[in-house]
Amino acid sequence: MIVELDLSLFNNDLNFQKLNHLFVFFETGKHIIYSNDDISQTQWILSNNHYQSFCEMVYKDSVYMNKKDVQLKIEHENDISSKIYSLEDAYIYIQNNLIIFVENATSDRLFLNSIFKNFMPECEKINFAFRNRWIELNGPGGKNEIKKAINNELRKFRTEKSCNDIYLRAIVIIDSDKKFPDDDIGNSQIEIEAYCLEKKISCHILNKREIENYIPVEAFQELSNHKIVEEYKKLTNDQSSFYDLEKGFKNKNLNAHDEQIQVLFKNIGTKEEGILRRGFESIGDFNPKQQLPLLFNHKNTNRETLTNKCGNNELLDIIAMINKLL
Repeated sequence: MIVELDLSLFNNDLNFQKLNHLFVFFETGKHIIYSNDDISQTQWILSNNHYQSFCEMVYKDSVYMNKKDVQLKIEHENDISSKIYSLEDAYIYIQNNLIIFVENATSDRLFLNSIFKNFMPECEKINFAFRNRWIELNGPGGKNEIKKAINNELRKFRTEKSCNDIYLRAIVIIDSDKKFPDDDIGNSQIEIEAYCLEKKISCHILNKREIENYIPVEAFQELSNHKIVEEYKKLTNDQSSFYDLEKGFKNKNLNAHDEQIQVLFKNIGTKEEGILRRGFESIGDFNPKQQLPLLFNHKNTNRETLTNKCGNNELLDIIAMINKLL
């Protein structure tokens, strides 16, 4: 996160101790400081020259930065709507790690790691933060538990002076569970999205049905001797984006499903429908819920195949949302 501090903060000795603590996050690279002013000549540096050379470098580097990229300003008083924090509240805010709330920490980690690994240099900052343990993945075990998980984090700030939601840096990423392109998101997603808006938390609901629908078809190479894999690979991008890989058509005929689902799969023949009706559960000794996400680690999962499967810039949008919070 790019941070700008009001120059007057450095000339008030009541702030010096807080500034000493705050600058640890800039020195380690967790956050970046922008300054149009030469902080190295302030009373704070004169009283303690530990950060003098660092502040000189900050002043020089800021010439090559754009003031419009500043994400947080630190002044004497809060003006949260303008992203201005007091020194005390800013310290609490930026010392916290970024939390990515997902449904399942195991499978969603595989999905996100495949993005972070394959999309470079866009994910350089994200990977640096992970290596330094500045990002936490919180998967409470289902979307219905996400609000509770958020509340547990907010509760940590209940004794602070300001409203606790100003201190949490977080993003929520959840499945849409949509069954066809124009399907409405469910009540759970609507509730989570509204709660995130209330608590000023970023939220992204996936365009496709579930994370498994982002697995590139090339990653199914080792399973290609199974009929369902061959039929799945023949589906159009829209069909494969909303097909339930785990349960298929829930072992029902297509004409037993909603009209929109029937329309989506209208070109599927009776034989193909029979192969697809049970999903990947039809493969013996194969646990789709556990084993499908492992395909995000497959050698054929890369930037090109992930982008092709995604079909748009959604993955880049997710990366941008996370980068903005770091």
